Amino acid sequence: MTLSMMKAICYEQYGSPNVLDIKEVPSPKLENNEVLVQVAVTTVTSADGRLRRADPWLIRLFFGICTPKNPILGSEFAGEVVKVGKDVSQFKVGDKVFGSKGEKMGAHAEYLAIEEQGAIVAMPDNVVYEQAVSIPFGASTALYFLQLAKLKPKQKILIYGASSAIGVMAVQLAKYYGAEVTTVCSGKNIPLMNRLGANYTIDYQKEDFTQVNKSFDIVMDTQGKTSFSQCQSLLKQEGGYIPIVAGVGTFLKMLLNPFRAQKIRASVAIETKEQMQFLLKLLEDQKIIPVIDKKFSWVNIQQAHQYVDAGHKVGAVVVNLKQ
Repeated sequence: MTLSMMKAICYEQYGSPNVLDIKEVPSPKLENNEVLVQVAVTTVTSADGRLRRADPWLIRLFFGICTPKNPILGSEFAGEVVKVGKDVSQFKVGDKVFGSKGEKMGAHAEYLAIEEQGAIVAMPDNVVYEQAVSIPFGASTALYFLQLAKLKPKQKILIYGASSAIGVMAVQLAKYYGAEVTTVCSGKNIPLMNRLGANYTIDYQKEDFTQVNKSFDIVMDTQGKTSFSQCQSLLKQEGGYIPIVAGVGTFLKMLLNPFRAQKIRASVAIETKEQMQFLLKLLEDQKIIPVIDKKFSWVNIQQAHQYVDAGHKVGAVVVNLKQ
């Protein structure tokens, strides 16, 4: 199979969703250790929005000072393998797969190339593309930070922003590990939290979560809307604060106080094949379930980004590249 050009959603400057456009671009060149995937569905995540806006500005140091180095966003994908490199042994043409390109991006396109050992796995028979694509970003990120925090059975965790793509997976994974889970979300999402297994829920529109009469082993903020000082009173003596969206100031505070009993556990999540294989098993066994908010056709990509930018999505926003 030879492909020279493909359609992709591109952004050639930083800014609002209006910078996004569908264009003809060269198809990816396949290396010997890579598979070529025809993308059926992808997602728009909060990370896509931050990269598109270059927010915070520090993003430009890694992704392009004046203009984006890689004009194609999108980390999550689900689709079909249409070509394999000569050294590939785990996948074959026709396999349905899903996974993540991580910080390399490129999933907002008709085709993508990814290393066989990358964060890609075969789709289970009991899910469809839209369900599979809602897993990698949120679940991998949540898993990474829960493992970083060394969450143990019977520990107590509070999850702020529990209805986000990361939050809905953090709730389910924390329950899988046997923790007691308290979620913070809007009142309309409390029924969802109950279905996902949360032990307690706090409606932030009616109650100040920092005043709850309880202490936690871990406080996780999935949206970057809290601070360590704000949450410190909620932590047990050796509890950990996990800011999934952490700025430079948070990292400095963490590094300058290495001997503090209450720890800030800031990091940059890394997606791996091992994570995806673990999550695949949980998905097959229905230990985690996909949560999808809205679905968009890729010709409506600007509207999809506008919806995500509003900051109130619940779970994943899926973009269909076949429509």
